[in-house]
Amino acid sequence: MSSKAIFVLVGGEAKVSQGCPHAEREFLHTSLPFVGSAYHKLRNAGVGRDRIITIVQLLDYLEDTLGALAKGEPKDSHMLRYIAEQRARTEASCALLLKEGGADYDHTDVNPATVLNVLTGRRFRSSATGTEGKVVPADHAGPIFIGIYSHGDSHSVQGPAGSTAAHSPTNAEWYAHMPYDAAPGQEHLLDFVAAEGAGRDRQGRPQAPANLYNTQLRVAFHELFGRAPQRPVVGLLNYCRSGGNLDFMRRDASRAVLGLDAWPLYLMSSSDAATDSLVGGLWDAWFSALADSALTPGTLSSLALSSGAGTSGAGTSGAGTSGARTFSSSDSDGGGGGGATTLEGLFREAVGRYRSSNLYELLNAVKTRVYSPKVYCLEFSWPGCAPGDKDPWHLDLKRCLDGAPWDPATEEPSKEALASLEEAYRSGKAFRLVPKGAAREAAQAAGLLSFGVAEVTAGRHAGAAVLWMGRRDGAATLTTTASLATTSAATEVTATAATVTEAGPGNWATEPPPPGSLPFPTPLTAIKGPGAGRQADLVAEVQLALASVAKPERVFGAASRVEALSVASLFL
Repeated sequence: MSSKAIFVLVGGEAKVSQGCPHAEREFLHTSLPFVGSAYHKLRNAGVGRDRIITIVQLLDYLEDTLGALAKGEPKDSHMLRYIAEQRARTEASCALLLKEGGADYDHTDVNPATVLNVLTGRRFRSSATGTEGKVVPADHAGPIFIGIYSHGDSHSVQGPAGSTAAHSPTNAEWYAHMPYDAAPGQEHLLDFVAAEGAGRDRQGRPQAPANLYNTQLRVAFHELFGRAPQRPVVGLLNYCRSGGNLDFMRRDASRAVLGLDAWPLYLMSSSDAATDSLVGGLWDAWFSALADSALTPGTLSSLALSSGAGTSGAGTSGAGTSGARTFSSSDSDGGGGGGATTLEGLFREAVGRYRSSNLYELLNAVKTRVYSPKVYCLEFSWPGCAPGDKDPWHLDLKRCLDGAPWDPATEEPSKEALASLEEAYRSGKAFRLVPKGAAREAAQAAGLLSFGVAEVTAGRHAGAAVLWMGRRDGAATLTTTASLATTSAATEVTATAATVTEAGPGNWATEPPPPGSLPFPTPLTAIKGPGAGRQADLVAEVQLALASVAKPERVFGAASRVEALSVASLFL
């Protein structure tokens, strides 16, 4: 029996997209590049080929799907070039996997039964090759990792009649899409699934056999821990609504009856139970963090961020911190010690990377809820950019969300930083009025290293200029040009262009304003909701925006202390 970890990498797809006749399939494949990238990272981290089991449509897509699509095109079709380019991109992302023999399970073997049989050690004959393939040995003593990248969804357990009710653990099933139905003879895998609500496809065939259900995974985990109660199992579920698969670990009844707190199960999702995941999701961030931890052990804990994670029960969930920041194994995640990266620390590092790379999602969600009417009228022209391409509100908000550490307890951006930004806009600290022609001198006298200025040519402030406040921390500057043009009675200003420099918000609470300047209030206004058109509460609006953006979660058996195990001892 081996004590080394075995990795099962699953690349799913919707049956309607990649399980129909090849000539009718979608041009792009959802999961292939991500499985190929994960495989490459694991191999570079020193994980042997024999310890990785891949279930994905590699040759099915490259040879059959793209081949069929190409055959249907005339010789002079531009589509042939696109197909060739797509083949080259896919081959590049899966280069090492192709070089080392391809997927272990391909074509029609990419189905729910294959995943469950491989995970639980049940040997079976491949429907594609007729031979027995690799499985996690039933007597395997080492850790098991299961990663699934696919589309996902949930459906009512009651069929069409119950489909309008909000989905909850008591009335719905969550699942990942697979391109093919479970092989004949595996129908019993749906015996304990409330699959009626899955409905039928356009040909009238039931859709449930191609779904990999949370109920099926839960039963598989129960079987694994029944055989080896102390063996760690780590799961990464990267598909829309994948957080619904974590709920059973949070239910008091399940925890009491099944003893879930003692399970050394660490289960991650790329989104909550009701939210669609982002492309790439947590997958790339987690495997990149794992690879970095393997290449330079302990570095993920060298930039520590304290947190209270790991101290609660199996119901613990959430994304952790934002930005490219890390969580030390010596903090309250429960250990590891000696600079080792723990499983919990790895998750929090991955979430930090995820937040940084997807900050635009939160930015956009906030900006659909809040804006400043006055600042909206500012049009900025950077060299090589059209007027209006950049906006001080966007820059200020971005640096506020990304520059200040997130609160590890609430898993939200710093309320203090958001409140400071709101107050600066409301009070006039973020923008100041200065004498015409003296903006640069005023900024320099105040120690501003970067600023924006617009000369006022009309209204009661005619003869003055509006100064956009910037950083005083020595950050690199970028020469820009800004102009303000509006007929709004609220602003009463029109401006001509002037050369300025871009920067983020300063510390308005403590820094003195430029000498001789006056406040230029630019209050924030709510765009939607009950308070639309009125002054916005930025902290509350950001919290509402967060609820609309995919948020990685995780659960674990707290009594098992699996979250405190070192990554090196688990995987490498």
